Amino acid sequence: MIYKRCEAQPFKDSKKMPVDFVKLQAPTDLWAFQTMDRKPIQYMNRLFRPSLTTTEVGFPKYWTSKVSDNEKGFYHKIDLVRGRHELCNSLWKYYHGHNACSFTLNECFDALEKLCLDVGEDAFQFVVNHLEIGVFFQVNFDLIQKVRMTYKNSAFDAMKKSKSREVYGWRLQLTQFEIKLYDVRAKQRLAKEVIDAPVGSYRFEIKYYDKKILRKMGVKVTEDLFIGECPLFIHWQNVVQTIVFELFPDIPSGLKTSDIKNLCLYLSDGFEEFQRIVKQKPSGKTDLARVKDSVERNRMLLDGKINLKELLLEAFNSSLLLCGKKYT
Repeated sequence: MIYKRCEAQPFKDSKKMPVDFVKLQAPTDLWAFQTMDRKPIQYMNRLFRPSLTTTEVGFPKYWTSKVSDNEKGFYHKIDLVRGRHELCNSLWKYYHGHNACSFTLNECFDALEKLCLDVGEDAFQFVVNHLEIGVFFQVNFDLIQKVRMTYKNSAFDAMKKSKSREVYGWRLQLTQFEIKLYDVRAKQRLAKEVIDAPVGSYRFEIKYYDKKILRKMGVKVTEDLFIGECPLFIHWQNVVQTIVFELFPDIPSGLKTSDIKNLCLYLSDGFEEFQRIVKQKPSGKTDLARVKDSVERNRMLLDGKINLKELLLEAFNSSLLLCGKKYT
């Protein structure tokens, strides 16, 4: 099959985004893998090896094919129990070798064209079962320690590596998708990977792991990500708009201890409950007034270094593709 791009045609108000991790399902005829022969099978230009465990009739439960970490290639799994062939990888890393950089929708399209050539199949017709949409950005301070996030009154949980107290990001897992913000270098270090991300590198991602929301948003096969106005990308923007980002200020060492306490209380998750309780006490109004006085006198400290919501949407817009692409 030969793929070629048509001349770019502008879409009005098109809002599109590249994707990171994907789990795709290929329309593979599994009969060739229903064998008791333990020899590897060549398929899609890859060598598949059988599992040691078998089905009730003696077939391998699954066949897998993977490449070394350095190659950043797709991991293949042919599951005879579920009856499907899935491919997993980060399109970002597949194209660039890492994801601590920008990644446009143009490059996302190129990555899928590369996959077509690698497997000898039309990857634009592979079914999408899992999808991450993200942006990469940089700031010159420790964002993870400074930021707290809520989405529809749900607070984000700290991201930690097993047996480590270090918080390297924030995550909120919902029924159909997960939102996360993390420090790329800290994640690489804790995972004992090669630290190649620039200082101040961060990623914000929404992971869609429920097929129902993908189908509802018009995504069934990878081609759907490049046709017209994909509702999934609008959903991504709406989620970002709904998140409440709170950035803790840089508090100078010369500030009075009482003001530091009041500012920390004002910025804490328990401030609303504090207001409710102190209002019931005789001295409550005075105590609350002290806090508010500290806040007003130090209002300049509360002005965040950045508007994180605008930063994410700007990174989103820098990846927009204002053209249509088709293949034959």
